Amino acid sequence: MLPLQTRIDRAHRLLEMLEHDAPLLARRIADLSPERQESVKAHAAKIRVHAQLELEKLLAQLSEREFEGVIPQPAD
Repeated sequence: MLPLQTRIDRAHRLLEMLEHDAPLLARRIADLSPERQESVKAHAAKIRVHAQLELEKLLAQLSEREFEGVIPQPAD
């Protein structure tokens, strides 16, 4: 299994690639029927949402790991 930070970096890069690819995707699917275009756009949107949720999950895991072993101290 890959280290958590590596997985976070990959998820972040995937999101960036999907964002940069959006205009190019529109050009690539321009010759398709309107139904196919909508299907491709919906699929791309699902991938973006999944990648975003995965990144949020990984960041939450990172946050949890940072606080593991931290023992709260009583106030003075």
